[in-house]
Amino acid sequence: MFFNLKSKLKFLKQEQFLLVGGIIGFNYLLLINSYWSILVILGLGFILIWQQQKIYLGLLIFVIIISALCHYYLQQPSLQENNIVYGRIQKHGNGYYYLSVGWKQYFLKTTINFNLHDQICLQGYYSNIKSASNVYELNMQSFLNANNIFYQFNITKVIAVKPGNTVLAKITKFFNSYDDLTKDTLALFLFGQKANTTLVLYDYFIQLGVIHLLIVSGYHLNILFYILSKIFKRIMRRKGYYYIIYLFLFFYLYLLNFSFASVKAIILLSLSLFNAHFWNYKLTAKSKWNLSILLILLFFPYSFLGSGFWYSFTITWLFLNLNSKTKHYYFWQKLLYYNLMAFIFLLGWMLYFSYQLNFSSILFNLLLLPILSLIYLFSLIIVFIPPCYFIYQYFYLFLINYMVILNKINLIWNVGYVPVWYLLLYYILLWGIMNKSEFVNKIFRIFCILSIICYGLQPYFTSIHYSMTMLNVGNGQTIVFHDKRAWKTVLYDVGVGYGRSKQLVSNYLKWAGINWINAIFISHHHDDHNNNLPIVKKYFNVKQVIQNNTKFRTFQFGGLKFTVLHKTINDEDENNNSLVLLVKINQYQILLTGDISKKIEINLLKEQLYPITLLQVPHHGSETSSSLVFLQKIMPKVCFISGEKTKRQNYPAPIVIENLKTIRCQIYFTNGKQNLQFNIMSASAAIKLF
Repeated sequence: MFFNLKSKLKFLKQEQFLLVGGIIGFNYLLLINSYWSILVILGLGFILIWQQQKIYLGLLIFVIIISALCHYYLQQPSLQENNIVYGRIQKHGNGYYYLSVGWKQYFLKTTINFNLHDQICLQGYYSNIKSASNVYELNMQSFLNANNIFYQFNITKVIAVKPGNTVLAKITKFFNSYDDLTKDTLALFLFGQKANTTLVLYDYFIQLGVIHLLIVSGYHLNILFYILSKIFKRIMRRKGYYYIIYLFLFFYLYLLNFSFASVKAIILLSLSLFNAHFWNYKLTAKSKWNLSILLILLFFPYSFLGSGFWYSFTITWLFLNLNSKTKHYYFWQKLLYYNLMAFIFLLGWMLYFSYQLNFSSILFNLLLLPILSLIYLFSLIIVFIPPCYFIYQYFYLFLINYMVILNKINLIWNVGYVPVWYLLLYYILLWGIMNKSEFVNKIFRIFCILSIICYGLQPYFTSIHYSMTMLNVGNGQTIVFHDKRAWKTVLYDVGVGYGRSKQLVSNYLKWAGINWINAIFISHHHDDHNNNLPIVKKYFNVKQVIQNNTKFRTFQFGGLKFTVLHKTINDEDENNNSLVLLVKINQYQILLTGDISKKIEINLLKEQLYPITLLQVPHHGSETSSSLVFLQKIMPKVCFISGEKTKRQNYPAPIVIENLKTIRCQIYFTNGKQNLQFNIMSASAAIKLF
């Protein structure tokens, strides 16, 4: 009976997958300091003993010990006496740096200007990296953890700064002697680094869904390996030239700061090379894939927290499995087939991480891959011929014009947030198809049909008909109205507070699955109420932008009716020029006030406003607004406040909270921590915080 049970549990015989999954689970639980990590290892060890897999058991013990040691090492900040640290600038971005101290890296967020590879002596303190305050924004904590960065260093004093003297610093100094466009284009093609002069081109690659072509990874290093092997084969007959090639490759890794994508590519290349020429025992494609994951987890134990891990290993698994099946294909057939399969297999991750589906990415990949391969090939040659560096400018100009044309036929659909279980089901079905399971294939067809039907009819099945969402934007304001059944979206203000991302509003709209905007009302011309407008107009089809000097009195969008109660009066105080709107949705009335002061509130008392269901509290809860007389007149049941308490601005004012409590209004405050959503069902309404 025991042996029958053992034979039935076939999934337990996938020892390699269990080992990889168990180690990822162990590392994650170790990161969050969960004692469940011990149970995961004990359970996995029991399965391997049961299956009599001594090799995998030994490998498990080895990797777990290394992972635990890495975790302990990375979690201990490096600090000298008097809170002084010595390090060098390893990477720089917009307002941040990576500070390298020994073998460890730290996140350095500062307005102080440092140069790449500078050797610096700083006084300060460490703090934990904060996670993203919104679910739809990039989680900086996970992103940095994936790159082995766990602490932020906060500078209190800069003691000393001097130029770096490493080989990498000298190479960087040599490139910096050229004009910005030349050196930045060279850095983009050879090292995948973006800079101010190449930011537009880099952004186009993101929009077209082909950013992976710029990140130095497998196909770049394979091109380099192919060129070097062809050269050295003519010079040296023995296989010893492989060692020389690897010296070049490891030097290139050094120039790339041993990035995740490049290290992973070298590991896989090494496994394939040694398996073909040096090992008697031949590894299967599955074994190479699993072994490469285990090795990368030794160098980057938390790399699975980043999207790059899942994208790269999914595509690697696919190509390793397709390689033997497409040997008889012509080159163009392989190219088409590989691109189609890559799109299908990356679809799940694309939806999960970016909330959108890029239908054109297959075409763009086919069009850009040969061009970029040639550019990369020429770049490898030109980099040794400084007089020819001007050619990089032509590469840039050609690509930027080419990308502008491609962007005109770019087809993107924002799907919105995809639950993890949906993603898991999708990849289980793909696995079944690849393994030619007839039962799974039938389920897959049914699943596809039902998914399309359910997605199309989703607005009619949901109990929520309308929603009003006040985004968590700090001391700014963005409010999104959505008629789910009529597919109408209207925004009131598109601003974020100081220090917030320019992409925040567009990130939310993608996360919410919104593809076009029927109208954007701008209350007044202050930066914190409209600074995200250019980005939103860039990424979304905005049908109209309505300013505070509009000549119209009412606007209707599906079941959303907007009535103008106040507009610009050319007041010296721009806040008093705020566009005040009364929004009617069924029996509910919502009052949008912008940043009006008590002066305008008195004028509004002439309007028939009672009863107000929800009030957008004026001016982020400032004491200049929300007079008790005004509040007692409109008697709102729910009050939303957009703002947060900072050293610069202390919102909301105590007197405002006191006035709101006097009229017994339910108070909700974003406070830099949460989004506020008012959902209207067929016969009721509810408030959701997220």
